[in-house]
Amino acid sequence: MTGQSNIFSSIILCKFYLWFLINFNKNSIFPSIIISNLMSIKEKNYRPLDDEEWREVPGSNNVYWVSNYGRVKSFYYKKKDGAVLKSCNLNNFKYVNIKTNGPHKVHLVHKLVALAWLERPTENHTVVTHLDRNLKNNHFSNLQWLTPEESRKRNGEYYKKIFTGQIHPDERHHTKLKVNDVIQLKKMLLRGIPQSKIAKMFCISEMQVTRIKRGENWGDVKIPEKKK
Repeated sequence: MTGQSNIFSSIILCKFYLWFLINFNKNSIFPSIIISNLMSIKEKNYRPLDDEEWREVPGSNNVYWVSNYGRVKSFYYKKKDGAVLKSCNLNNFKYVNIKTNGPHKVHLVHKLVALAWLERPTENHTVVTHLDRNLKNNHFSNLQWLTPEESRKRNGEYYKKIFTGQIHPDERHHTKLKVNDVIQLKKMLLRGIPQSKIAKMFCISEMQVTRIKRGENWGDVKIPEKKK
């Protein structure tokens, strides 16, 4: 229950912050630092990764750093080791509220990663795309700078494949799985393999396995009948 309570609280705080941005005047006496702390919730169970590296977020005066995995760290209060910030998930993108070259504002995490870790070819390259189309995978190796024209072309080609049946519609939301993966997953469910083990094998959540089992996701993918 504690985990669910923390998630619920984070969602409420995220929504409150967006409401504040829309409804309050920029000259409000409400201290911006208080609002920033609502979004800059610290990760309680922070675990360092073996190959995780950190770089300064451009324009943050060494107050904020972003890792090659897409985690953001604040040195505002903890000057020595910093504290990893908990991002908000809005429209499937991850956001954090930090101060760079001006007042506190919401920043896309994948854009911060690109600014710190990827060379920007030209000033016209203003869009950062996820190569595997998994918006939660903000590792720098999964990101690429594009021009607006390149982005529109890439999206157009992708949706054309969906409309022509070359890509299964559910792959838009579950990019880690392909049709063949789902068939194997469903066979494992029939054999009675625990959902927790299946989730680890396919690097997905147990909830995703449950939704596949119920037919909520990938419901039209059936296990092929054995040829007699």
